[in-house]
Amino acid sequence: MKQILLSATLVLWAFSAGAQTNTSVNSTCQLGLNKSPAVRGIRLGMKLDDLLRLFPRAEESEHVKPALQKKDSYPNFGIISFDIAPGWYPAIEQFRGIGILRFTFIDDRLADYTVEYSYPPDSPPWPRVEDWVTKVASSFDLPPTSDWTGAIGSERTLTCNGFQVRATINLSGRLRVATVELPYKEQQARRVAFEEKMRRDFKP
Repeated sequence: MKQILLSATLVLWAFSAGAQTNTSVNSTCQLGLNKSPAVRGIRLGMKLDDLLRLFPRAEESEHVKPALQKKDSYPNFGIISFDIAPGWYPAIEQFRGIGILRFTFIDDRLADYTVEYSYPPDSPPWPRVEDWVTKVASSFDLPPTSDWTGAIGSERTLTCNGFQVRATINLSGRLRVATVELPYKEQQARRVAFEEKMRRDFKP
């Protein structure tokens, strides 16, 4: 029962995360998927096994194992989400200054990930979102702040041909990188097809 509830929670998380993403293409950014940011070696499209190798025995943790066990079954249909806290792996310098990493995979390929950086003093504070966007844009060769949408608030979004980047501040910085084609839409389509087949084949 616990695994079923966890699986349902992961699906809802993926649905809600995808639903919040704006898929309209910003014509000023023509960058393709191969130009999406690679944060500390994490990049859209990377294989699930390659990601897990970055975190020894992550597949055995209580946060990841249930998702892997259910990834191909109803209601996930190849789409899974899970979190990894680099603090669980203090020996890995590669992810120092990051509090939480959130991943969504479709058919074992990374389609959406969020990096929540640590609070000071482990990572710098960002009082102004414009300064955070400037740092992100210069670090990953992305268009300047003027090309990002969201004139007010603590969030800015850049939508390119092959990916979207969302930069947010809450004292520390947060970065979300996603493919334009959202995993939850494919998951929903697979679920609809599966349930329709169940209805056709069902014998009362």
